[in-house]
Amino acid sequence: MDCLDKNIIKHLQRDARLSLREIGRLLNVPHTTIFTRLNKLVKRGIIKRFQAVIHPHEVGMKIGMLVIEPPASLDDPIASQIAQMEQIMKVFRSEDGRIFAKAVWDPSIKEPLKDICGRLYGYDYKMHPIGDVLKYEHHICDESIDCIEMD
Repeated sequence: MDCLDKNIIKHLQRDARLSLREIGRLLNVPHTTIFTRLNKLVKRGIIKRFQAVIHPHEVGMKIGMLVIEPPASLDDPIASQIAQMEQIMKVFRSEDGRIFAKAVWDPSIKEPLKDICGRLYGYDYKMHPIGDVLKYEHHICDESIDCIEMD
């Protein structure tokens, strides 16, 4: 990945609705070059998809974080099982095997995570409902993009 690829990513993270022509103008390169580079970034898996980012609290949904402490031998299968659940948006595993899962649900559901918690029977877990979102970002900051090793 070179400087041009990094700059394309920066612009798309700010506004994925920019046309390839607009990005080309901003970077002073032909839009055909932007098209070719963008396709390579997608094929390499660096760009996974283009999507609308919806803030759950803004549409009346609730967010919760699950922290699960499974036995070391079961952290992989449990993390995989949790990742398949529809209410789970993101799953992370720490170096020490803890699993962190972000769940989203409709507040009208009285026991929204009963199904998930039922599947965790026997494992230590804590549910942390989120009351206020202070920062909700889905991109890598420009400074971090600049630190990516070049090919």
